[in-house]
Amino acid sequence: MFVSDDDVRNMLHEPFLCLDAEDYDAYLKLCGPEFRYRITAYSPEFRKDQVWLDHDREGMTELFGNIQFDVRLPGKFFRHGHVYRIERDGNGSAKALTSMVVHYTEPEGDSRVFALCRYHDDIDLSTGTPLLASRGVRLETGQLGTGSYIPM
Repeated sequence: MFVSDDDVRNMLHEPFLCLDAEDYDAYLKLCGPEFRYRITAYSPEFRKDQVWLDHDREGMTELFGNIQFDVRLPGKFFRHGHVYRIERDGNGSAKALTSMVVHYTEPEGDSRVFALCRYHDDIDLSTGTPLLASRGVRLETGQLGTGSYIPM
């Protein structure tokens, strides 16, 4: 079954809505069984890349299940993304590059940019429904602070 670029683009935007709504089960339904999620950022202090998070699907399920027990920022997050490109490999998968901005709004209503990053996604198209096979998050923001463990 053919998966259109619009189908892929819609799937790539759906995780933003799931994370904004804190609907982690819906997020995981967008991920394939071998899903891998990794956040990296460059450290100017160490002059090299750091891995901030690296989980498979089981690790993400556990992370989402424990969020309620962690220290949290009291406001809301709002994610806005733009898909730059989708490149198919001809073998039932594709790669996508997406930019993303996370805004944070405090309970009093003040909003600010929280994080900037790019997604480097591998997408499985073999089932007729696009699924995330892996998501590499490349952070441009170097300091997130306490209560910022929710994936980008």
